[in-house]
Amino acid sequence: MTDSASYHDRRIGPVGTVARVAVGLAVVIVPIALGGISWIDVAALAAYAVFATATVTAISAGLPRQQCSGLECCLIVVLIGEAAVLGAAVPANLNVVVGSFLGISMLLAAASGYSGCELTALSNAVTGRRDHLGCLLFAPFDAADGRRQS
Repeated sequence: MTDSASYHDRRIGPVGTVARVAVGLAVVIVPIALGGISWIDVAALAAYAVFATATVTAISAGLPRQQCSGLECCLIVVLIGEAAVLGAAVPANLNVVVGSFLGISMLLAAASGYSGCELTALSNAVTGRRDHLGCLLFAPFDAADGRRQS
């Protein structure tokens, strides 16, 4: 699951980068434009980023290199559960919190050239690793970059 490349090696081309920037900006801006943002949303976003980074790092530690093991695939369920618990614990707007987390992660993936799932982009930036979950949303854009480079 950990890519052999260093964290700083770009794995996406211009099409994948633009797609991640466009979607990342949209999922940050739209929920904030529709619901606003408060200090509790910002605090919940910071807490969720810490929880998500710790979860991704713990789940991915020591796993074999493969596209999606059972533990990795359950990561999405765990992160949704964390968001639900956070939403029950504080009066934050979860659309803003989760949308901002995903959007910021997509922007981070675009900046770093990371071709995997945006859920792991933040933990990879923190740990310097390249844990790799396939990213179904952006795979077509990355394939277009691959064809373009061939």
